[in-house]
Amino acid sequence: MSLTKQLLDVVQGYESRTPYEDFADAAFRVLALAISTLPPHERERRLQRIEDVGTLRQAVAQFPERFSPYPRANGHASH
Repeated sequence: MSLTKQLLDVVQGYESRTPYEDFADAAFRVLALAISTLPPHERERRLQRIEDVGTLRQAVAQFPERFSPYPRANGHASH
């Protein structure tokens, strides 16, 4: 089983009032930690792809919005 599949299983089984928010916060910190451990040139390349190319937004777009517990307004979660 891939790491991605295992992590998704953990998210789906996690009991909390705000499981997706909790997981998003944790995943963001894991992503930041993972990127921080890369060699400087690779770290910068990855950060530029996230910031300038929109690779994070593209990855999020792979998942249908129907799984989101929040209504959408202009492509962003409304709070």
